[in-house]
Amino acid sequence: MFNNSTTRNVSVCAPNFDAVSNTSLVTNYIDIAVRFVSVCVHLVYAAIVLNVKKLRNSSYMLMHHVNLVSFIYVLQYMAFISQRTLLFGNLITLEIVLCTISELSWSVFRFLRTYSILLLAIYRYISVNNIQLLRKLNRKKNLLLIICCTWLAALLLTLVLKFSLSTTYSVFFCSPGYSDSIVLILINFVMVNFLSNVLPTTFILVLYVSISRKINKSKAKLRKRVADNKVSQSASSSSGSNELCKTKAIELKFAKQFFFINLISVLASLCSIFVDFLMVFASHRNFCYFDVLFMEFRPVIRVLFLICQSFIPVLSIFYNPEFDFKAKIKTFFGQ
Repeated sequence: MFNNSTTRNVSVCAPNFDAVSNTSLVTNYIDIAVRFVSVCVHLVYAAIVLNVKKLRNSSYMLMHHVNLVSFIYVLQYMAFISQRTLLFGNLITLEIVLCTISELSWSVFRFLRTYSILLLAIYRYISVNNIQLLRKLNRKKNLLLIICCTWLAALLLTLVLKFSLSTTYSVFFCSPGYSDSIVLILINFVMVNFLSNVLPTTFILVLYVSISRKINKSKAKLRKRVADNKVSQSASSSSGSNELCKTKAIELKFAKQFFFINLISVLASLCSIFVDFLMVFASHRNFCYFDVLFMEFRPVIRVLFLICQSFIPVLSIFYNPEFDFKAKIKTFFGQ
């Protein structure tokens, strides 16, 4: 099935999927540069985590998982720098194997990209609502089990959708969701994006609103307590109040981090949805002209997507109470 479908698509769309240098040189170089920068940003995040002992605490495992998924997702783009598809001359079998693997990996990490953030949202929700459950959850083996279940769910969803709709990969970036039937392409597009973007993002939004309300209530109680402490002028109460202020400040910082990561994730999803659908749709024998029409536009959207993904590790560090980002910047510049 893969061999016939791939050969037919290549023969029809071949004039348009040669080297990526067919596009504007400026757009091309920006696209490639952003890919490398994105990889470097994720590597810097990993280096910081390895050098700051407190960041290796189990409470940050799900945050690191979000960045790991983002990093692997970005790495996939590095395999398609010089070509928009995998070409090995007469080695058709190798092309089929690698494109099939790539098709599955694109799909799995499409789910994981948003599900890892949903997992973090659930964790943050528990942290402000149920301390006892959080303590049980914070064991590394429990967190690893939850992460493994998330990966398994992403893989199962990928396989179920692929085989139930009989889709394969397109000739552009070996993108998943291609079919000779336009109806099946549309059905796959709607189902995948509902399950991988709309549904988890909706849950994340609900959890964020709940977390924000809880923190606002805590802040109101904190103000009242601080006011009461000032009246009583009790040293012990003042000490306890300072500790509570510190705890709530950390919660607020995490809430901001979570909000911006979710916002970035939504923007990245919008870019990804448009480009992925266009690449799969343009692979169809009746719509190859879409490739020519959007050849310059598609890399620009891809650059925006990669920039959004690069912000995830930056936000993870910038809003982390264990790492004074501003102080490190001042030290770096000798101020």
